[in-house]
Amino acid sequence: MHCAADEDIGYAGLAAYKKECLEKTDYVTLVDCGDHLQGSYLGTVSKGSCMVEIMNEVGYDYAVFGNHEFDYGFDILKENIEKSNLQYLCCNITYSGSKENKLKDVKPL
Repeated sequence: MHCAADEDIGYAGLAAYKKECLEKTDYVTLVDCGDHLQGSYLGTVSKGSCMVEIMNEVGYDYAVFGNHEFDYGFDILKENIEKSNLQYLCCNITYSGSKENKLKDVKPL
């Protein structure tokens, strides 16, 4: 979605589509493929927090990181992960530092 809350289908349209699909089957999984925390004024002003709230309302199940998830630094990314109801997944990041692992709640694939 790249922070596109109202563009194209938008988050409202996506939520409606998920609801429509759930009327047909119990097996609906909503996954974001990255760059959801940055890309518009909503993401920039809130440092991604607003987007997390929207994604929680829409009912995302999983998300992976794009490059823009790191725009605000690891402390803000950690805060956004902790506020999120979805599970973050990752296969291309390995923590090798000696301080706190800010991505410890991210499940490796």
